Amino acid sequence: MENVTITQSEIKKNLEKEKEFSNCIFQEISLEQVDLSSTIFNDCLMNDCNFRSCDFSDSLLTKVKAEKCDFSFSRFNETKLIGCNFTGAFFSHIQGLETSFEECKLTGATIINASKFSEISFARSVLAFAVMEGIIMTNKEIEGLDMMEADMASCDFTGSTFIDCNFRNARFKNVKFKDADLRASEIGQVSYNDAASFSGAIISRAQASDILSALKIKVM
Repeated sequence: MENVTITQSEIKKNLEKEKEFSNCIFQEISLEQVDLSSTIFNDCLMNDCNFRSCDFSDSLLTKVKAEKCDFSFSRFNETKLIGCNFTGAFFSHIQGLETSFEECKLTGATIINASKFSEISFARSVLAFAVMEGIIMTNKEIEGLDMMEADMASCDFTGSTFIDCNFRNARFKNVKFKDADLRASEIGQVSYNDAASFSGAIISRAQASDILSALKIKVM
């Protein structure tokens, strides 16, 4: 289906027969527990849509604009999301395995209670001002993430290598960076309360100096 505006009254009958949507507008659609697996969404606009408890497994979303949409309790197994805009979107209690976000914008998005969202990957994406809770990205190479002023409570980055990432003014309550390599990224000034999260991390001398400064320790 291409170049159409889909309303609430039309959505279910369209989803029953369509598995590809291109340049479509989803206007104030409310869906719950709908199977959207193996569906292609390309360059679609989703305005104020509710996708709670939907199944996006094995789907491909490219250049989708879904600002402030609600994806809570949805499933994203092996879903690929490329060049999408999820500014202000909600991803509470989502489930997923081997889900990938590439060149996506998630500014101010909420990703919480995501303990079943494992093997997730982000590449060259913006998570500035996002609320990220319980995300697990262990033993990965993570490149080009902007997490400026993000709240990353209880995330686990054990053993991961960060390249060209930005953590400036982020909050790290109970975050795990054990054996994570942060030398090629910008961590900025770390608060006194967050400094313990960097226990076991691999950092540069300059980054160590910033952390010691947060602890008010002077190196002579």
